[in-house]
Amino acid sequence: MADITEKQVRVRVAEILGDAVHVAVERLPGGAMSVTLDTGTHTATLDGHPDSGWGWSVDEGEDEGYSGHANTAATLDAALDGIRGILPS
Repeated sequence: MADITEKQVRVRVAEILGDAVHVAVERLPGGAMSVTLDTGTHTATLDGHPDSGWGWSVDEGEDEGYSGHANTAATLDAALDGIRGILPS
């Protein structure tokens, strides 16, 4: 799959989680992305690439940073669906 753009990430977040979620996207070397989602009460972090999959965490503690993600998904949409399933309604 081709690289995903920042705009495509923002569109998918809005479609799956709603347009009230603040999205910060950072492009990393090699085309990977780090995406931070902020709902105002919860924060989710996704790291990955369309070719290799996505790791994600919701409300991780400061001591958990850079230790990897407990959750993984093959696609961005699957990761966002997983995040939606954890966030309170």
